[in-house]
Amino acid sequence: MTGKVSSPHNAGRNAPGVCRGKRGVRASLIGLLLALLVFLADQASKAWALSSLIEYQRVDILGRFFGLQLVFNPGAAWSLGGSSTWLVTILQALLACGISFYLFRKVDDYGWGIALGLMLGGALGNLYDRLFRAPGFAHGHVVDFFVLPRWPIFNVADIFIVTGCCLVMLFVLTNRPAGRETAASATGGTGDE
Repeated sequence: MTGKVSSPHNAGRNAPGVCRGKRGVRASLIGLLLALLVFLADQASKAWALSSLIEYQRVDILGRFFGLQLVFNPGAAWSLGGSSTWLVTILQALLACGISFYLFRKVDDYGWGIALGLMLGGALGNLYDRLFRAPGFAHGHVVDFFVLPRWPIFNVADIFIVTGCCLVMLFVLTNRPAGRETAASATGGTGDE
């Protein structure tokens, strides 16, 4: 009888829903830590903007190229969905849940952990505004204050969401797998360290 004998230590290592090992846990913790730091940076910057800027009054930093202007956005980018803030809130909550699930169940790669952590922190920062800022729960307006020419006014959370999305696109275009299960199936290996 020939074949591979599996030890209890290796049994089910690549099965879905089984602990991903130390690398997966570390990748998830890196993502979680980044998400927390992004969330705190976003909320601190919004607190500063609320205390230092006057709504709709522009402050030029680099002439007309870059400035600050406090606005309250009821919708998404370019104020899309501004009349359906509750729907944007639900979609953003689902997005944060999806990112969290993928980060904690599928990711073994540190780069993917970083990208998803940046996206999660940014999504949570804007979701917090939608849930807890005026005019009320699930109808809150997002605090935005960075201004560029011909671009919607944005905030720190938006910067990290876009950065995370760019990293994900780069990883997809370069076929960088998010987890060892994906890598193992692509190479025919086991994905063990």
